[in-house]
Amino acid sequence: MTEQIDTLIVGSHVVTMNETRDVIRHGAVAIRGNTIVDVGKQTDLEALYTAKETVGSDRFVVTPGMVNTHIHITGEPLTRGYVPDDTPFEENVFMWLCPLYSVHTAEEERLSAQLAAVEMLKSGTTTFLEAGTIRFLDEVVDGLVEVGIRGRVGNWVWDLPPEPDVYKQNTDAAINMLQQQLVDHGSVPDARVGTWSTLVGHTTASDPLWKAARELADEHGTGMSFHMSPAKMDPEGFIAEFGQRPMIHLAELGILRDDVAITHCVQIDDQELAVMAEKVDENYRLANIGGMTASLRLANFPRWCRWVSTSASAPTATTHRTTPTSCGRPIWWRGCSKTPDRILRCSRPRWPTKWQRLAAPRPCRCKTPLAHSRWASAPTLCCTTPIDQSGDRYSMWPTNSCGPPTDAACTRCSSTVPKLLRTVK
Repeated sequence: MTEQIDTLIVGSHVVTMNETRDVIRHGAVAIRGNTIVDVGKQTDLEALYTAKETVGSDRFVVTPGMVNTHIHITGEPLTRGYVPDDTPFEENVFMWLCPLYSVHTAEEERLSAQLAAVEMLKSGTTTFLEAGTIRFLDEVVDGLVEVGIRGRVGNWVWDLPPEPDVYKQNTDAAINMLQQQLVDHGSVPDARVGTWSTLVGHTTASDPLWKAARELADEHGTGMSFHMSPAKMDPEGFIAEFGQRPMIHLAELGILRDDVAITHCVQIDDQELAVMAEKVDENYRLANIGGMTASLRLANFPRWCRWVSTSASAPTATTHRTTPTSCGRPIWWRGCSKTPDRILRCSRPRWPTKWQRLAAPRPCRCKTPLAHSRWASAPTLCCTTPIDQSGDRYSMWPTNSCGPPTDAACTRCSSTVPKLLRTVK
């Protein structure tokens, strides 16, 4: 007699991720309630069990749920495309993201978390580690429990930055918040959603807060997570304050253990890497995780012109990171044999930081061509209207958000065009 089960999932291949990493061809997974009771060949399981429903087919591969090891589930999911992709790290975080997060309500954070959770589940991610940037933790946890995803989350905890006001905390308040979240939403085996000892990281925490976070992680048996060194700001800040780079200082404080997940780690040197390697156990649990897109973007490596030989010496990111580039050099660089109009068609230029740091654009209300002495040969339009595509020379000249920097007033409306060339795609 066969046993009764709720669901039989079948597929052309079943990836088990067991100790021997077996992959079962024409396999199946038997589920009763919320428990996987058997994994094996489809024919074998069909002979052993009677399923209320069978899902899948030979068109599918069955795998365990994926794990997203770093995600911001509040703030950004509801405002995709609002924050420019090409801003320097300091501007991106402190001028755009922090103010953006600070104005969201509890209801909006709950909705944002649910949106992020549903998107993860629909793409095969069943477990995640949140970045520790939640303001209304109770509401977010409630929303995640309703969705049914597994995750570890955390409050926005730091004690050094003076703003935004809603996140301002002294050291005692930050430690109390961290302790309270671990008590209220303990990371226990039966809980799909729990908390870790998470800090925002970077240069936002004092030594007493770092040590307290470490002690609370040990006390409550949780992991510890934080951001570090996506840009030069972090190592420069640690060196100025302590005379040491971040990983060296955190290792001396006893922060780095085999239960720590560190996000980014773009700007680390060989000594820091060696210190991190010392803290890795046989399970490789100390990890530089998450934020791959952000890490690649923050690296700011120059683009290459498709006409430049691959054997040519590559320019350094330090020299050229804030200049408009296409062949990997400023567009006015005379060493390239191609004329600027052809170089501009190679790839998207990166624009000077001094323009990016100015205020966000206020679009004009019409589509009147602008005139500016510096850019007279590159006509642009107000608002988001593309440049005239009829001419060959500037057919790919980038334009958006009112085009190049100018103080000129639109000739058909009263809006003043801002001094900014923002996200150009």
